[in-house]
Amino acid sequence: MNSVWQSLLWKEWREHRLVLAILAGLFVGIPTLFSLRTPTNFFNILSFTLIAIPLVSMFLAMNIAAGEQSAGTIHFLQSLPITGRKPATAKLFWAVATAVVPILIAVGAAILWSWMLGEAAPTAIAHDEEMYNTSQGFWFAARCFTPSVASISLILWIAAAGVNRSDEVRAGAIGILVAASFWLLLSLIHYGFDSLGIREPSRLFAFLFSMAPGGVGVLSDGSAFAPEKSSLIAKYWPLAITGLVSHGALAAWYIGRFGRVVPGKPQTIERPTTAGERQWLAPPMRTPLTAIAWKQLRESGPLAILGAACTVVIALSIYVPLRRERDLTPEDILEGMMAMWIIVGLMVSTVAGVGVFMEELKPGLYSFWRSRPINVDQWFAVKFLAGLLVTVTTLAIPVLLVIAYLLVAPNTHSIHESLNVKDAARNFSLGMLAQCGVYSVAVASMILLRRPIHAALASFAVSFVAMIPISIVGDIARYRLGVDPNVFMAVVVVPLLTISVTVVAWIAVRKNWGWKQ
Repeated sequence: MNSVWQSLLWKEWREHRLVLAILAGLFVGIPTLFSLRTPTNFFNILSFTLIAIPLVSMFLAMNIAAGEQSAGTIHFLQSLPITGRKPATAKLFWAVATAVVPILIAVGAAILWSWMLGEAAPTAIAHDEEMYNTSQGFWFAARCFTPSVASISLILWIAAAGVNRSDEVRAGAIGILVAASFWLLLSLIHYGFDSLGIREPSRLFAFLFSMAPGGVGVLSDGSAFAPEKSSLIAKYWPLAITGLVSHGALAAWYIGRFGRVVPGKPQTIERPTTAGERQWLAPPMRTPLTAIAWKQLRESGPLAILGAACTVVIALSIYVPLRRERDLTPEDILEGMMAMWIIVGLMVSTVAGVGVFMEELKPGLYSFWRSRPINVDQWFAVKFLAGLLVTVTTLAIPVLLVIAYLLVAPNTHSIHESLNVKDAARNFSLGMLAQCGVYSVAVASMILLRRPIHAALASFAVSFVAMIPISIVGDIARYRLGVDPNVFMAVVVVPLLTISVTVVAWIAVRKNWGWKQ
């Protein structure tokens, strides 16, 4: 290439182009597939699909924050006669483009779809505007602007928080925790004003929302700084400036810190030891399988704990504002916590599944341990099950604690009177099965692709596309077999799919299948 900038942009383009193509195919293909029978469903399904933007943004931010460190190429990058700001800028540019361009392509497909529908399109669009509280007549603009800006915001927050971590999993975990903690802080400030009897400073919170991770998604017409008939610029220019300045600071933090060399520790003279002092590690595990399980628990445990903490933080950030408006019933508390558990659990299960074999699949380490006398089947089974159990069990702790509290808390309705226990148990079981399924898909994707971000996005795509045959089988169970589709999916469909994907991952490890680096 003719210049450093062109070379860096070309390098990042080659790394991001497949991800961009996958996202564009998903955002256009999923609404199209679900609209073949009922064409007017396209707009509603597209809006639902764009809800995946936070997950996509997290994966992209993880990649640019710690991808070079994980791949072991950061030292080569540091040895080049350029500052780390140029590679960081190129990475940030293509991460943003990879998130935004598929959104624009999907909205362009929606415009074409509305043209083909003719007179039926305005009614379907109006219904979707009402469902998602979109200003009338601004559906296309809102689907372009809000997801794009929210995606950029999340990428900047997570990348700035996770920059220079040792691998993508740690970068994503720290980024999610920082973003969730910011929202909890806003909720606590809101609750504090209300407890002190201070009138809600709505404009203050509008400014804070414009600075928050993905905060543009919660801004409304009540945040405007001008009358309703004024132009959009007149309404929101203070918030736009605040958002640009705050997120510009995050971008500067990421670019300035990317690839920074940590100063080495000065050498020290080792102090003499007494004869009775232990100079060895703890006794080894009784069996190699126990050692593998213990190692996996130590690797997957911190991520699962962070996921459980994020579930609590996000739930509290929702409960605190609602508490001042009305008393929360046991049903509200349990349903809210379960919803957060399912959403955060699916994200964490994806990251955990990618991380289980991530280190062992690196070229140098993978070649080494394949040459050792290790039973591959037992090694795979122990790592897979240890990572799965610690992930889903730890993530479920907040929900189980809420259930225990509702059962024993004084001065509350009995959970048996205010809740349908069967429905709660069914939803909990479906959530656990969904997390197990997503975890298995992520493990298989990582083993086959050998690239963390590609594997994470592939697992997301496979899980989303799998909803189509699952829904078809559910309809067959309901109308042909007369069986409750939720029960049929929980007992038959999801376990079979999970087992099938796990078998594929196991065979791939045995045969050494995968995208070699």
